Amino acid sequence: MAKNEKLSNEEKEEIFREVEREGYVEEAEVNIGENRGQFFIRIPQFVRERLSLNKKDKILFRVKEDNKVELEVIRFA
Repeated sequence: MAKNEKLSNEEKEEIFREVEREGYVEEAEVNIGENRGQFFIRIPQFVRERLSLNKKDKILFRVKEDNKVELEVIRFA
């Protein structure tokens, strides 16, 4: 698909059905940024909404043996 080409309604519906399917694991590719020697990542909006993230939440990043990262949200009551 060309960069400026729009999705048809049928293609959009197929994507929505896939996303809504039970057990779907969301993923997104993001870039690592750097600010004063510290790395940061941008958390995509759909992840923020899905996890109901806010500024008070803590996020634990766990690196698995296969170099995949697991993200866990820690909320304090």
